[in-house]
Amino acid sequence: MKKNYLTSSLLGGVVLGLLSSIPYLNMGNLFCCMWVIGGGVLAAYLFWGESKQITSGQGALVGFFAGLWGALVSAVLGGILWSFLSDTYMSKMYQALSEQDIPAESMEFLTSIFSGNPLLIAGVYLISSLVANSIFATLGGLICAAILKKKNKVEHTGENPIEKAPDDIV
Repeated sequence: MKKNYLTSSLLGGVVLGLLSSIPYLNMGNLFCCMWVIGGGVLAAYLFWGESKQITSGQGALVGFFAGLWGALVSAVLGGILWSFLSDTYMSKMYQALSEQDIPAESMEFLTSIFSGNPLLIAGVYLISSLVANSIFATLGGLICAAILKKKNKVEHTGENPIEKAPDDIV
């Protein structure tokens, strides 16, 4: 039976994108890219769930695709949210920057960037997310595949690699 990469990676990517875009929830990515790695883990777990078998390469690939889907979802949702919430973000940014000693030219430059078109913001966000999400979601897929491969070994052989001590230890 051929495994379906699309379904697993799409679901993992949508969860990754939603959690990475929703204000305040997106702060979870400050903890070692938690949502991005979690999206890769979810995609690999869903992929494994079809036949209870997964290789490291399959985990990495499905995690990578989840990262790409997540970047797309984040960019679209981020552009939509930016168009609605940009006034709130801008006022907080002005307040934070006014407390700093920033030259007027730099303030004008930042204002021109952040008060721009939401499509530009979404495009910049998409490009940066493609890189970061593909790396960290791939890592999540690899981690999940490694854990599930050990779990399968314990279930099929009855041998726990943690409890088994090497014979050459004196």
